[in-house]
Amino acid sequence: MQTVSILGCGWIGFELAQKLFSTKKFIVKASTTTKNKLKLFTQKGFLPYLINSQETTLDENLLADFLICDTLIISLPPKKSNPNYLNFLETIHQHPKTKLIKQIIFISSTSVYPSSYKNFKETESISLENTSKKVVFEAEQIFLKKSSQLVILRCSGLMGYDRIAGKYFANREIEGEKDAVNYVHRDDVIKVISLLLEKNILNKIYNLCSPSHPAKKEVYFRNADKYGFEKPLFINSKVGKKRLIDGSRISSELNYGYMYPNPLEY
Repeated sequence: MQTVSILGCGWIGFELAQKLFSTKKFIVKASTTTKNKLKLFTQKGFLPYLINSQETTLDENLLADFLICDTLIISLPPKKSNPNYLNFLETIHQHPKTKLIKQIIFISSTSVYPSSYKNFKETESISLENTSKKVVFEAEQIFLKKSSQLVILRCSGLMGYDRIAGKYFANREIEGEKDAVNYVHRDDVIKVISLLLEKNILNKIYNLCSPSHPAKKEVYFRNADKYGFEKPLFINSKVGKKRLIDGSRISSELNYGYMYPNPLEY
């Protein structure tokens, strides 16, 4: 059996851990920053690890054991409350055990692309000067040093289940009703990661984004009707902005069909 270590078992990582464990093909090591989740992970069949990226001093033995795996999946989004984020990722990158890992999957974000309005593919030239989110760019750069083992998944706005586009803006004034959306469903992210494991994909960068890009107002209003919350109040209607994420590479290279190709159907 292969061993998969999931660094960060939050909204994506926990569901991914359950999916992989259910196949009975993987030993799953799961990290959390919360002590009361350790028992839950054990009950689910995972090997639990208490690893906090905000701490500057880590349990070296625990971390070394966690990093003994065939595949390391890093699902740790940057947070303003975590000034140690990049230092922690550098610690993971520099660890002697990391050099022995066959495959590293880093879950990133399409916020790494510039904020200009165009169609963005994985071949886009990105720098510290033009990226729209420097911390995401810097995080990717840490692991691009190990590109032969690495797969970066640049996810668009993560949606599905309890994450419903427009709900946060119920009965609030917002702009951009005609702006095109870039979303991806959590089920697609998890299925893609499973595919990367199955095919042992290495040294790649993939955007993950549903092929359809409906207008923000259309998505928000559809969700308001579907899930029973008040519609947002759109103001200052202008020509729609189209900063589009092209998520087709994974389809053409790995013959992947999105489970949710249209955000209107999430």
